Amino acid sequence: MSADTAIVEPEGSARRDGATERLAAPTIAYVVVTCVLFAIAWGFTVDDAFLVARYARRASEGLGWTFRDGPATDGITGPAWIVPGVVGTWIGVGAPLAQKVVGAATLLGAGCFALRRSRAPWLTAAVLAFQASAVAWGVAGLETGAATFAATVALLGRPGWTRGAALASLPWFRPEAAVLVLAVLVASRASRREWGLVLASGVAAVAFRAVLFGGVLPLAFFAKSGSLAEGGPYVLVGVTLTTGLGGAWLAWRSEARAVVVPVALFAVTVAVAGGDWMPGWRLLVPVLPAYAWAVGEGFARGGGKPARVAAIAACGVPVLMLVSQIGPWRAAGELDAPRRALAERLASVESVALVDVGALVWASDVDVLDLGGLTDPVVARWEGGHLEKRIDVAYLAARDPEVILLHTEQEPEIDDVGRLVRLAGFPVERSVAAHPWTRMHYEATEVLALREGYAYVWLRRRALPLAE
Repeated sequence: MSADTAIVEPEGSARRDGATERLAAPTIAYVVVTCVLFAIAWGFTVDDAFLVARYARRASEGLGWTFRDGPATDGITGPAWIVPGVVGTWIGVGAPLAQKVVGAATLLGAGCFALRRSRAPWLTAAVLAFQASAVAWGVAGLETGAATFAATVALLGRPGWTRGAALASLPWFRPEAAVLVLAVLVASRASRREWGLVLASGVAAVAFRAVLFGGVLPLAFFAKSGSLAEGGPYVLVGVTLTTGLGGAWLAWRSEARAVVVPVALFAVTVAVAGGDWMPGWRLLVPVLPAYAWAVGEGFARGGGKPARVAAIAACGVPVLMLVSQIGPWRAAGELDAPRRALAERLASVESVALVDVGALVWASDVDVLDLGGLTDPVVARWEGGHLEKRIDVAYLAARDPEVILLHTEQEPEIDDVGRLVRLAGFPVERSVAAHPWTRMHYEATEVLALREGYAYVWLRRRALPLAE
């Protein structure tokens, strides 16, 4: 070993030790706070997570990529997310639990990855740890955590095989992230290796959907079709409440254009796609760790009092949003008992038509007619947005479900022969309830309360249809 080498190595080692010491405290604080918040929010499991769980259970049982007996259907927007559920089923913990654990772990990993590269780790940790949407969607059971980890490595990772793999995997979790992937490749002047990985993954994704489902667009594109008129406000409000605007300003002044520009383009893509109907800002979560890193970079450049005020806004507004969500998170678990009882009852029938196709049917073999079209390619392509489909009664009659289960937010009105006169449900449910065919062939036998302001009307197929 030469004298020069002997001098260089200790300096490099000291530099690494200094960085490790500088990052240790904020990283530990971030992990502890996030785990506590995950524990508080653990009861929140979005209904669509059980939809993925049913696909995973059926796939693990050799029934193919199906939600019900029949041809494969594209009911999982990010197809790679079936893997945790399948593995969870195989090892005996169940798909929903496996999805929640993997989602939380990958989101936590994404935050730690961003912190490792931050020049202002305490600010980055604070900005990210108190994001209510990130906490909720980390444990909700959907692919958000995995998509966030892939996006964070893609945006903040060093060029090479690891970043290339993250870029290639991201559209398999969130298809709209293909725009972010392209932006990163261009902005960072990616290597041929990374371009090759992404192109190979893209071709595989297109072939996967074309061969298995007969089309290249996710079923959610048809079932949840949105517009810029809906997506624009979704992104505008989401950005305002997740950044406090001060954070957005700090991120922009970081001059990390190779990160900030792809993040901004991703937000525009979400707006054009129509946003999301679920609570919080789930679709923006994948870029939150990279955004928090950029906030830290902007703050590290100095700026005096304006930068400090912006940092307070970047942390303060998310904290206020977080506090407002603690009550709903705690209440989320209260639905388990009545929902479980209703699910057990549905498992005893032959077939059911309903909108809430997740938790109520995931563990059973009941034949399902999905009135929202999330898992049914026929319904998905009918006119109308999500929960507003205009049902073709001929299709409903052909499927002839034993039970139709419709949700209501107010006491329904039922006449003396079991016909629904008034229903405060979704537009698609109201249209089914009001159709003469339904009134003739189905009888409302009872109202089943799930929680205050949310009940189901149980419509049973009549032994003999009513006369017109």
